[in-house]
Amino acid sequence: MALLSLSAHAQKTTEATAGGPSTTNCLPSFYASQASICQGGSAVLQFGPNPCDLSTTYTYAWAPNRNISSATSPSVVVNPLVTTTYTLTASTGAVNAYSTTITVQANCCQYAESSPKVVELGTNYTFDYNLAQYAYGDPFQYDFSTSPPMPRAPGTVFHVGGGTLTLHGNAYRLPVGGVLLMGPNADVVLDDAQLYLEGATITAACDEMWGGLVHPGSGHGLFAKAVGTLSPRLMHSRRGLTFTRDATAPASTNALFLSNLEFLHNYRALTLDYSASPAPTREYVRFCTFDADPQLLKIPYAPISTSSSHAPTHVRVLGDARALRFRQNTLQRALVGLTLAEPGVAMQADTCAWVDFQLAGIASQGTPDPKNAPSRLGVTSGKFVFPTATKHPGTGQVTQALADYSPALYTDATLGIGVVQMPVSVTGAAFRQDDTTPYASFGYANYRTEQIGVRSQNLTLAQGNTFRALGVGLALEVPANTATDVERNLFSECAKGFSLLSGSGQVLADCNTFERGVSLSARSGVSYGIINESASTIRLEDPNVQPGNPATVLKNRFDDTGTSNSGFYALYNNAPVGMLSYYSYKNYSQLTLATLVNPSVSLTFTNTTPDYVSGTACVNLTPNGLQRNGASLAGAQPATNSSLAQNTPNPTHGSTTIAYRLPKGAQSATLLVRRALDARVVETLSLDTSRQELRPDATRYPAGTYFYTLLVDGAPIATHRLVVE
Repeated sequence: MALLSLSAHAQKTTEATAGGPSTTNCLPSFYASQASICQGGSAVLQFGPNPCDLSTTYTYAWAPNRNISSATSPSVVVNPLVTTTYTLTASTGAVNAYSTTITVQANCCQYAESSPKVVELGTNYTFDYNLAQYAYGDPFQYDFSTSPPMPRAPGTVFHVGGGTLTLHGNAYRLPVGGVLLMGPNADVVLDDAQLYLEGATITAACDEMWGGLVHPGSGHGLFAKAVGTLSPRLMHSRRGLTFTRDATAPASTNALFLSNLEFLHNYRALTLDYSASPAPTREYVRFCTFDADPQLLKIPYAPISTSSSHAPTHVRVLGDARALRFRQNTLQRALVGLTLAEPGVAMQADTCAWVDFQLAGIASQGTPDPKNAPSRLGVTSGKFVFPTATKHPGTGQVTQALADYSPALYTDATLGIGVVQMPVSVTGAAFRQDDTTPYASFGYANYRTEQIGVRSQNLTLAQGNTFRALGVGLALEVPANTATDVERNLFSECAKGFSLLSGSGQVLADCNTFERGVSLSARSGVSYGIINESASTIRLEDPNVQPGNPATVLKNRFDDTGTSNSGFYALYNNAPVGMLSYYSYKNYSQLTLATLVNPSVSLTFTNTTPDYVSGTACVNLTPNGLQRNGASLAGAQPATNSSLAQNTPNPTHGSTTIAYRLPKGAQSATLLVRRALDARVVETLSLDTSRQELRPDATRYPAGTYFYTLLVDGAPIATHRLVVE
């Protein structure tokens, strides 16, 4: 039963039976099509006005406003993932409240539980606009068993028992909140056809995974978007969505538009194949959620005994996907979040989150062809939250994934980004372990697998990133005749901030902050700022100038939190031969740098009294860089009572509004706008200290992602992301 409760303003309180409206005379009706659904199912909630007074005008408000097709309509479709009570407030001057609870069951057999009646489908449909006015051939939109054909209702449930559901011709569109139940290993194939998922779901009919949605080169497009807060979903499949770009399609042809699509509990969620033709500029995968809870996978990948099966990867990319707008997606609970199938793959990921990945957030598979120019990876504003588990799960999937992604992954490590030879740039990202409670010392291997922010053989740029509470922040190989820029990053509470693994190339490590981050009394053991491992003869210098030139001076801050070298080495050379050279300003550290190094480090100081202008060595770049303010070695302190808000709207197509607050007595305030791709400053805006709002004209910026930073009296306060479309 779905309970109907009316407020004191109503004439009477009644019960409404799931599946049909109340028949009480002269009272509004309120009913749910079903009171219990399987996870991935939907229900229709319907309000009917007083049949004795149809002239009354109602206004409607639903709460909560999530997983619902509209917040202000009398009839809605809901598809909650957990048991939820929905309340409708219907106002006519007086206020009446109606509530019903939709109970959600996980891993039940939806085909057996679905109500109302399930529409059985065949496996072959041709959609031809010329044959009839009712979009003849689209089984999702019209019921052709009636004459004339009747439109399908929102939330209609369909079923394909087996085989391949092939859609030919033009456009097919599931009803809002519709559910397509697929039999074991059954596929949906688009043959010269388009498919629209608007708040609709494709999922397994019962207890075994269905095959997947296939968009071959002959497909004409896949479109997914939310209706209200009702997200489209692909659930419980073996292969999720396989999208292949048509090699013969003009560059202007766009076929992939995925927004707010939830890929839930699939063994593999999304394969993007651009190997035959590069991605066009207007295709996108944005605001999508990828989640594979191992306890919610179905046969044959369901948990066996005490060892849970894990999805091997969420997203696999082949070919040149640089122009694809892969933005603001969340990838969680898988062995690998994003896989790059080298050679020749290129990818740009912007403002995405990787959470609870077992082996790596991003990993490459194979070795790139050096003759293939597109190979590259760019990550901007990413968030990598490492798992709290102590060890990798002991499943066959882990063993297979380690073999598939060798040598990018390791049996005893978890990586945020693990690539082989592909050029990589990482800007504005955060790599962190939130659970530091097990750590009594900096011996991370004693508590869980080693956690590494970025492990690369060809890192071109790491700029404006944060590495917190990891075994290693950056672990790099820098081959001879190559160079790496590591600038304006924060390394905090890491056993090793920046580890130089091997090679004899050059690293410009400038304006970074290396801090122990926790006192010796709170955590024992030794941590390191920059450590030169045994196989490395890498040089720390600017590759663009000659040694001895003041431009080679490195301006990194080393903060030992008062432990000196008993708990922190700013620079440490573990190589058996050779010296690690470091050329810097005198005392450009919290303590005297010479007391914080291994004896095999060659220190060269210049300008005992620095001759640069106070506060400008690393200022106006990012909050993670070193701030030097006169004689103070701790850095410029942010002004109190200052704040910076996220711009609205964001993304923006033109003007946007940025709210800020400045403290009393502030002498100056500026807004620094930088490109996310390379941190280049595109504009510096002076702020009126008497105002609290700025409206920059974003039409001056090319489409892309930017960061804007509030600086008050030269000190950074906060940074936010700006997306221009």
